[in-house]
Amino acid sequence: MELYFDELNNLVFSGITTEYVLCVGDGVIPTPTPTPSNTPSYSVTLTPTPTPSATEIPSITPTPTPSETPSPSVTLTPTLTPTLTPTPTPTPSSIVTQGFKTEWTVANNDSITLPFTDDGIFNCTVYWGDTTSDVITAYNQSGITHTYTTGGVYTVEITGDAPGWSFNDSGASSALFTAILYWGDVGGFNGFTDLGRGFKGTAIKNTGTGKILFTGSEGIFAISEMFYQCSSLTGLTSGLLDNAVNITRLDIFAHSSGLISIPAGLFDNMPITGAELAFQNCQSLETIPDGLYKYTAADCNFGSSFADCPKLQINPWTFYLSGETSTRFLNQSPSFNSVFNRSSFTGVQGTAPDLWNCNYGTGTPSTTTTFGGAGNDGTSISNYASIPGAWL
Repeated sequence: MELYFDELNNLVFSGITTEYVLCVGDGVIPTPTPTPSNTPSYSVTLTPTPTPSATEIPSITPTPTPSETPSPSVTLTPTLTPTLTPTPTPTPSSIVTQGFKTEWTVANNDSITLPFTDDGIFNCTVYWGDTTSDVITAYNQSGITHTYTTGGVYTVEITGDAPGWSFNDSGASSALFTAILYWGDVGGFNGFTDLGRGFKGTAIKNTGTGKILFTGSEGIFAISEMFYQCSSLTGLTSGLLDNAVNITRLDIFAHSSGLISIPAGLFDNMPITGAELAFQNCQSLETIPDGLYKYTAADCNFGSSFADCPKLQINPWTFYLSGETSTRFLNQSPSFNSVFNRSSFTGVQGTAPDLWNCNYGTGTPSTTTTFGGAGNDGTSISNYASIPGAWL
């Protein structure tokens, strides 16, 4: 049997006597055309040969080509080597030290004269605050006077050695002097040997910042009447006298009518033997700190220390603290004459220190009018009735 495709693309099966046409296009098998009768017929059973199913090709799951794991992108940050700037070693000239600074208020063409006194060797530079300066090598040389063309407020700074200074309530310059600004640094200003009556009678408003510097050769009266009659002075700098370790006399602030208060510990470093007249006639003084005179000599002269202070509220702990009455003046003879004597009173009632109860041992205190005067009575002193007559 022969198989072939005809011109219609039909599959033809042909044998000896029979021909089959398989119409692929419509799926219908035509009825066979019978051959002539003289041709022996054969019964042909067509067993379709199944089209062999294609051998199933196993499904191959393609192995995916692994995607290349990208290498992380590394951004290279260049390491910068810092340029080190060396810290310069300061030279002495770079260390700032200040001198003794004061304030002056002048009008056009006013002159000021520094109140230097003959109390040691002078070798200082004065900076006048108007861009000019002078070197001073003698307390009385002409360079200590300076004229300001333009009026105003000027800071005058003194560096080096200028050991003596005293206005002593004299000269036109004292009225132009208005403030102490700074007492100076060690190495900038070398201190005072004598400040007796140093600012007496000036229009000074404050005692500046810092501590008074001393040369070490100052005498016991080196600050006597230093701020006497400074009526514009209202307060004092804490620690002002911390360096006054050689000075024993305290008649410093008398008649400073504007002074209102006293800082605690003002005299703690001083070996005081005489405090007479220290704050006499300070008309505005209102309070005294506890223990102000706690460290003075036990035989100190306190005479008239707070006399004529009408606004003063007397503090019972002025001379000692609680529990010290039996030891503070033992075997000593201090003078309390007129310490709180006053003719009038306009302040807040205080309490008298019970000096009469202290143990003086073999000593004898001076007590004349300690709490005397018309300004002291039950109105001004709460324990006035307890004061023995010998103290009034």
